[in-house]
Amino acid sequence: MATYSIQNPSHTGLQLAPVVPANNDVAPCGSGLGLLVTNPAANGTVTVSLPMLPSDGVTVGPRVVSVPQATSWLIPLPSSVYGASAVLTYTGTLATVGVSVITVPGT
Repeated sequence: MATYSIQNPSHTGLQLAPVVPANNDVAPCGSGLGLLVTNPAANGTVTVSLPMLPSDGVTVGPRVVSVPQATSWLIPLPSSVYGASAVLTYTGTLATVGVSVITVPGT
């Protein structure tokens, strides 16, 4: 289990330092934050499960996002949906997948 750090580029940009994901990793959530999932070619589909906050006292199932092979996928992480942080669950071949929590200056 790891807690992802927020990668906050300056206006000149930033080379991201993705990490290999694992179940029960923790992603910080908030305005302007997103989870960038990079799934390489010939890896098969990877899924990310994000638990959502209860709505009006009713437990809501997790949001499950499928990331096809050979794609990068950006998943918004608003705290109004996921809380201050989200404990993530993954399926698929993860050894070559990279994830980063990013923010964009000025958001």
